[in-house]
Amino acid sequence: MKKCLLFIILFMTIISNRNIYADLSLECRSDILIDVESGRVLYGHNENIKIYPASLTKLLTALTAIELGELDDVLIVDDETPYEVDGSHIALEPGEEITLNDMLHGLLIASGNDVADVISKNYSSYEGEFIELMNEKAEELGALDSNFVNPHGLHDNNHYTTAYDLSKIAKSAYDNKIIREIVGKTKYTIDSTNIKMEARHLISTNKLLVGVGYGNQIIINNLWVNMKYEGATGMKTGYTPEAGSCLIGSAERNGMSLISVVIDGSTTEVYTDTHKLLNYGFDNFEKINLIAKNEFVKNIEINSGDSKYLSLIASDKLNAVIKKDNLNDISKSISIEDYKLPINEGHVLGNVEYKINDEVIGLVPLSAAFKVDLIVIEETNLTLFALKTIIYFILAIILLIIILRLINKYRLYKVRKQKKYRR
Repeated sequence: MKKCLLFIILFMTIISNRNIYADLSLECRSDILIDVESGRVLYGHNENIKIYPASLTKLLTALTAIELGELDDVLIVDDETPYEVDGSHIALEPGEEITLNDMLHGLLIASGNDVADVISKNYSSYEGEFIELMNEKAEELGALDSNFVNPHGLHDNNHYTTAYDLSKIAKSAYDNKIIREIVGKTKYTIDSTNIKMEARHLISTNKLLVGVGYGNQIIINNLWVNMKYEGATGMKTGYTPEAGSCLIGSAERNGMSLISVVIDGSTTEVYTDTHKLLNYGFDNFEKINLIAKNEFVKNIEINSGDSKYLSLIASDKLNAVIKKDNLNDISKSISIEDYKLPINEGHVLGNVEYKINDEVIGLVPLSAAFKVDLIVIEETNLTLFALKTIIYFILAIILLIIILRLINKYRLYKVRKQKKYRR
């Protein structure tokens, strides 16, 4: 009886685990899930409302700094920052010299507000320049409903964004190899500096990477689940009283990479929503190859060329993350641009577009598989050709006249011979 009861409990647990994320009721104020490769939104919940990003700001700070400097740049800590910045810090000292590489680790792993300020000051030729560059970078990435007034995310009413905009910034950060490697680390050591003799040991604040054991569990559908997420690749945490807890999470499974953004919840709620979003993506979507690079697509007819047709091929591969229910709803359309000869190999002549219903899920340029030249008859050749034609025509007429005369003479000869014979 006990064995039977145990089997039933085990079976029910397995069933419960399989359906653990079936209910996507989210607890945070704003959430979004995107496919990393395309940036396509897979799920959104209040993703366009105005929110405060807290330390999620530091992903944009890192992107801006990397564009301005080199990893071996030596940054000098000013006299004010160590004493004027609130919140998390890595205990920087006035006059301390630390490389940008170490600073980025302190910024993204330990979420140091003092680090963010020092980076901003070292890459500004005047007060506020770095912030201007941050906003320019955000606009470049398509984060158009955002405004940043500091590099660390401490609260300011004019420092705001949306979950959608943060997903744009997070995708760019994920695409950056330097940032992707840093946010995936669970710890890092900054060696002794010119001021501090002891090394700094940084521990990640992201429990998607380290959240195992007592105190690091969340409840989903009445089941305990570790905050650490299978396949997690990192990203960034944040908190202020005004923003609440915030979390950008990323994970990869079966070649598919997803990013989630959850804003304004409790510590447990942001991890609960992140788990639900990521599992929703991995359970309901599939990465497929729509077209391979150099794959033949279409032949087009060519007029006045040294070839009667031209093959068009895909200029690049295209993968897409598609909801499993929509795999049979994919359609494609081909558009060809006007062209003039000659056409060089690789010249783009159109595109192939893929849709699910009316939503565009991908587009690939179509290029020429080989070169096609225009057939040109030069003027000198044309004149020579015409002259030869005329000469041949005249010769033909002369020959015809000669033949006709010979025939006529032959007929007269026969007539005369017949008359002579009769006589």
